[in-house]
Amino acid sequence: MMHSRDQFLAQSIDIVTSGGSIDIVGDRGSGRTTFWDRLRNHFLNETWYVLTIQGVPAFKNYPLVALAVAGVTAAREGRTSAIATAVEEISEHLRQGNGAIFIDDWDDLDDATWGVVCAVQRRDGIPVIITRANGGAARITPGGLLSSAMAVTYTIDLPTFRYDELDDALSDRLGGPVDPATLSRIYAKTGGNVGLAFALVDTAVRERRLERQEGSWIATRDMWSNALVTMIESLLEHLTPEQRDTLETLSLLGIVDVATLEQLVPSHTFEELEQQSLLELYAAGGRFLLNVKPPLVVEYFRHISHPARRLRLTRALQDGLVLDPGVEVDAVHDDAGHMAGFVRFVHEQRRARLLVTRAEWNRLRTRRAAVDYVEALIASPGRIEEIDSVFAASEHLAGDDTLVAKWHLLHANHIAFEHHEPQRAIELLRATAPELDGSGLILRARAVEIEDFLIGNGDLSTLPTPESGRSVEERIALHRAFASVLNTQGNIAESKSHIDAIRREQGDNLDPLTALIEGLNLAADCELSAAAAFAARGMDEARERFDPVSMRVYGYLAASVGIVDGRYTYVEETLDTLFSIGEPLHEPPFMQLGLDIMSAVVATRRGHKRLAQQRVIDFERNPLPDGPWPLVFRGYAYAQLAASAGDFERAGDIFEEAGDRLWARGARLSAAQSYLASIELSPTKQRLAKAADLVPRVDAKIVSSHYVFAKAMASGKPQAMMAAGEELAELKRPGMAMIAFRTASELLAGEDDAAAEHARSRFEALRELIPAADFDASRFKAVTVDLTDREREVARMAASGMTNQQIAIALSLSVRTVETHLHRLMRKTGTERRSQLKEYLEFEASRSGYSTNAQ
Repeated sequence: MMHSRDQFLAQSIDIVTSGGSIDIVGDRGSGRTTFWDRLRNHFLNETWYVLTIQGVPAFKNYPLVALAVAGVTAAREGRTSAIATAVEEISEHLRQGNGAIFIDDWDDLDDATWGVVCAVQRRDGIPVIITRANGGAARITPGGLLSSAMAVTYTIDLPTFRYDELDDALSDRLGGPVDPATLSRIYAKTGGNVGLAFALVDTAVRERRLERQEGSWIATRDMWSNALVTMIESLLEHLTPEQRDTLETLSLLGIVDVATLEQLVPSHTFEELEQQSLLELYAAGGRFLLNVKPPLVVEYFRHISHPARRLRLTRALQDGLVLDPGVEVDAVHDDAGHMAGFVRFVHEQRRARLLVTRAEWNRLRTRRAAVDYVEALIASPGRIEEIDSVFAASEHLAGDDTLVAKWHLLHANHIAFEHHEPQRAIELLRATAPELDGSGLILRARAVEIEDFLIGNGDLSTLPTPESGRSVEERIALHRAFASVLNTQGNIAESKSHIDAIRREQGDNLDPLTALIEGLNLAADCELSAAAAFAARGMDEARERFDPVSMRVYGYLAASVGIVDGRYTYVEETLDTLFSIGEPLHEPPFMQLGLDIMSAVVATRRGHKRLAQQRVIDFERNPLPDGPWPLVFRGYAYAQLAASAGDFERAGDIFEEAGDRLWARGARLSAAQSYLASIELSPTKQRLAKAADLVPRVDAKIVSSHYVFAKAMASGKPQAMMAAGEELAELKRPGMAMIAFRTASELLAGEDDAAAEHARSRFEALRELIPAADFDASRFKAVTVDLTDREREVARMAASGMTNQQIAIALSLSVRTVETHLHRLMRKTGTERRSQLKEYLEFEASRSGYSTNAQ
């Protein structure tokens, strides 16, 4: 995705070049001055006359001082009589060629200086470019005087950085990638405000709170530092006592809605704080949630607060606030699509839950308190030793069978997935099961699931039939274990029957693993549209509940279906959302591994070499073995890397080797798909023979349809491809069908023109049925042109219409260096003109872009 700042810069250059004026608006720390300076340097290098004026708060009450400092000789007198002379002096410079006036921090300008600028602008029609803070009225005087004329100016409203933009910015500043969990913390604390993010990481590096470990920057302690106090106080210095009290009260309360706080604070205070960009409101199921922004303000109030002041505010809360214990936060929706506020709420909820459960455990020391505390610790980063201590202290505490079973499930999961001792976890579950009359089968079912996930070949023969369960909970656990193992084995019809049984027992309230199995079954049955809709709905509902665990499950499902569909832009956006959430990265097991693998695949196809390399490092660092589901085995990413480099034979070998390992461990559904991918990439008689033997053993339409496609493409015969195309269209694989028809048409051209035209017409007919016409017809064979990050940046700017001079200014390069980059990247891409370069980039985007149900 193109950086928003680059898009805004290109727009701004066009506006100013055509004589328009611009207000560059943004929150404090949003990068207004940096953006303004890039734009100003562009026109300086274009040899324009540029008058640069800086607003300085200390000069605001001294007329024309800012203009005098800017070098306007007539303004040095500082008297009213100097105004006309100053106007004439500036106009004289402007008559000599193109010119513009650039004003930074307009809010701190004196009215007389602004009056001179307005007079020059009206007389000579020159562009005036200013930066101003969010919240003020547009183009009144800095002192607040209203104008009777309409302001003819354009606004560039700089948003906070997206997660991926902040990732790039911090990686460049630190000289290396930031650990995903740490990046999520920075994103949540700063709300995507790049100025605050830079200050936070710079301070953290100096104080060794942020350290480089194994190539990535990782937070080793709390990232708050008192060195940030002055910066935060500068954001708050203009507040009234009432406004400051409101912000601190919100910081004390955490997540709260407007209706609750209106018992203490008048509504106009919320409006004032929102106007000053210190407060955000989120629609939440008919209510409005309040969020302090930037979130570092909350950290400030929590770390720097005077005891007497804190006591006063706490008493006011206790005396005047009536909280409804039944009210839960049930939705958070950021209409702008920005995740920073949501991530902040998730982190805040996790922190609050950890504090409450820790206090409860320290007070009561019961089995229930232990279970609640462990669940909160699991959702928090780096708590393995603490979890161990809680399990050790609570092992012999009393509790009913249901509670004790839950304790043992948590304990077994911890041993299996955190201590990586699956066999010990399985043995503990099976040894404990006979002791629990009403819940023992739940433990036995989980033992089979852990066996299937981490060792392979989960043994269903150790379980009784689900109907033999003595309670609803036991029957559901048994059905889920059967559904999971059968899905992995590729017995989709039977797996679906067990999911249906679970729905009959408990309705639509599925736990994350059951939901994952249902979505995988839909995809395996070639119901890709239904699987995508199921995943999207699940993500929305999980977001409304602030449930990062379920978001990862549904997000993994959405992204994996998107890759099968060929909708790579959608996949990229989904992954960006999921990575921004941060911890717990290890919950549920295998989801983060799958997300890292898919991110590497997408980055490889897009030619984002640095990101692909980082994701490979991330998934190799993950201690879990390859998982049993599609796109949770590392070979997929390595095969895509080889294929994108043009080494299809090596890619085919990787897929075949991965298929052998998956088949041996009982993951036949994933294995069959790997075997067929190896045939697509590099068909051999041995691979076709192996597929003919093994693939029919997998009862999944996604495999049988893939087999039809792979055999036809391997044959090289247009007649076989035509027949396969018709069959694939019936099997709901229009993307594969289109590839078959198109390839047949190409092979028949010149030999049988009528047949070639028929194949082409079938291709066009299918394309008309797909809502988004663009889909990735290259499948795995998306050979990447290896452009560097700088070459891609230059290519995007050149394609947008920027001149070499404009690109040089924007990137702080010499014109000759830009020309060198352009020459090199045009040679790599096989283009000769900028128009061809634009077409190439559009093709690359569409190849990795939208396709609804295309594969």
